[in-house]
Amino acid sequence: MKDDTYLLSLIDAMPRIINQIDRNPASPTFGCCDRDFWHYKIVDFACARKQEAALTLALVASIKHPKNPYYDNVMIRGLADAAIRFWSSIQANDGSFSEWYPNEHSFVATAFSLYAITEALIVSRRSPSPKVRYAILDAAHFLANIVERRVQNQESGAIAALHNASVVLQEPIFAAIAKDRMASLVRQQHPEGWFKEYGGPDIGYLSLTMDYVGKYHDKTGDKNAEALIRRAASFMRWFMHPDGSIGGVYTSRNTEYLIPSAFEHVRDENTVRLSSFCHNGVRSGILPSCRTLTDRYLMYNGYTYAQAFLAQRSASVKPSFADPFDKRFPGCGLRVVDKKSYFIVINEKKGGAFFFNGKRTGTVVQDSGVAVSIGRTAFHAGYLGSASSSDDGSITVTGSLQPIKGQTLSPIKNAALRIFQSTFGISGLLSKTVKERLRDRVITPTNRSHSKFSRSIILGDDSVTVSDAVEGVPDGSTLIVGAKQSTQYVPSARLFVPNDALAQPPLFLKRSDFRRVLR
Repeated sequence: MKDDTYLLSLIDAMPRIINQIDRNPASPTFGCCDRDFWHYKIVDFACARKQEAALTLALVASIKHPKNPYYDNVMIRGLADAAIRFWSSIQANDGSFSEWYPNEHSFVATAFSLYAITEALIVSRRSPSPKVRYAILDAAHFLANIVERRVQNQESGAIAALHNASVVLQEPIFAAIAKDRMASLVRQQHPEGWFKEYGGPDIGYLSLTMDYVGKYHDKTGDKNAEALIRRAASFMRWFMHPDGSIGGVYTSRNTEYLIPSAFEHVRDENTVRLSSFCHNGVRSGILPSCRTLTDRYLMYNGYTYAQAFLAQRSASVKPSFADPFDKRFPGCGLRVVDKKSYFIVINEKKGGAFFFNGKRTGTVVQDSGVAVSIGRTAFHAGYLGSASSSDDGSITVTGSLQPIKGQTLSPIKNAALRIFQSTFGISGLLSKTVKERLRDRVITPTNRSHSKFSRSIILGDDSVTVSDAVEGVPDGSTLIVGAKQSTQYVPSARLFVPNDALAQPPLFLKRSDFRRVLR
């Protein structure tokens, strides 16, 4: 019998998913998958991306398994249909959908939700109602007229969605557009195998890109898609940590999850190793899974566990490499060093942020880069754009510290955003301008302080020596080293993973320099 780790992870989480859905047929929000909107009433719009749970419901209802009580369940199938209908009711006039605030005209919400809704119809073998059909058509037209050049994982979702729309609507034009966009996407892939996620590679989002491209490949056999996945897997394979975790502080967006179905579309040595690594991580609880995902991301990604279960092939291999290595990626500044006594990944372009795992001692250090705190003001070195120099045995990283604002949403800011979005924001062009400004402000800020930092990392045979120093900071400042933190707003990051409880705690020092030896 096929291993059911992924399926059981999803089945255990099904009550959480169903609890998010309005199940009252007499309710005007019947089928809404955003409990914050229809029940708690703490938001003034329904998040379209949560309607992606329609695909999760459709898949679970289609999987016959002794431990699946939801197979061919009338209620589950009915909720999937209701979720699809509600999705069509919250569409903007230009065919787009919103994820974070009203009239967002979100490319990503439109792309990812359109894929899930059309795939749910395909899985259920149902034709869309006239209203849903028009919604799919309008969403496909919206995606066809916009290209996302800043974040490639979103473009991969649009490709899969456009192809699905072509299948459901029997409109070949959308398949042709998807094929052209696939050829364009593969040209944007760095020769090292990664895509830019706000300036550099990110493991979690790369697996998301691989998954959507893989879904497209499964239906078309597109050679560009296959080549993209192989290159991405050849890059990602180097970042499988000995403790079973992956990604984190050294990536551009700090994510530590994997999309489980990402490695089941194209089979080669690298994808097989990654598949086995992901499976082991979910089974052991080291990697995030349906059990540990937040409610929002469970609604977004739950179906990928069902898809992984359905596609998974028996190929259990040892994910790690037998021989020590020193692998460098000059294009993105990442360096992976695996020795008999330790494993370390360093980002030379991100303030020297690193993950360290002592193989003999079990020591785990997740260091986002030097930080300085004085009162309510903080500065951080962990941003993309640091200067570095290195040789075989040492790395030196220097740069300016970045102010950390740690902004929260105030009633005044919230009211101002809502007023703008309900008036001027109705215009897709103005709404897009606002969103780009928000991206620049909370995801890729460029402001720097006059304070400087330097980090030296010496790679010994049995230990790693890390020396940090800052200058130009106010008297009374606290130097913080060894902390796992993030200066960027990334919704799918900052998830708790079990190894967080085992990692070395950060150090708070009343001095401007410090030297550590890690073993």
